[in-house]
Amino acid sequence: MKMLKSFVSAATLLAVSMNVSAGWLLNGETSSVHFVSVKKEQVAEVNHFKTLTGSINEKGRMIVDIDLASVETGIGIRNQRMQEMLFEVTTFKKAIIKADLSKVLAKHVKKGMAAQFAISQKASLTLHGKVKEIDVDLLVSYDGDKTLMASVTKPILVMAKDFDLDGGVMALQKVAGLPGITQAVPVNANLVFTQ
Repeated sequence: MKMLKSFVSAATLLAVSMNVSAGWLLNGETSSVHFVSVKKEQVAEVNHFKTLTGSINEKGRMIVDIDLASVETGIGIRNQRMQEMLFEVTTFKKAIIKADLSKVLAKHVKKGMAAQFAISQKASLTLHGKVKEIDVDLLVSYDGDKTLMASVTKPILVMAKDFDLDGGVMALQKVAGLPGITQAVPVNANLVFTQ
């Protein structure tokens, strides 16, 4: 009887471990990535990307692909200009975010136990052919079952020159006849993963 109880306990722990580490898929419908552009020094506009894909694999490695051609500014010609002159989507189709969440998941995510916690996480951002390490502050919520949500609590500041986008910004400024467009862009994200 004692041996049977031990076996059941071990099997339960294994099932919990396997369930939590089975991997997650990004829900592109409920996830979002927004960025703010500022022109004429004080006119701020909120933009977003319509198409996001991604996953967290069984080892806790997260990857999120942002389809740069899906940029949405609310104005068709501006979308086209950003695609062609800024992001150069024929050559650079995606922005890619990668992070190792293995330690975070092992510590906080337990099957059947809802949790909410704040973390500071290193990640890499690949954009316009350049890769840069970024610091990300997140509020993570787990429902104890199949949904994990990570929200940026402090906007990620992306500098155009770090990704060779400054020339594209200047081209946009010229074609739109603007006195200026800021080259520091705050980015916010809300990512929802499900098992």
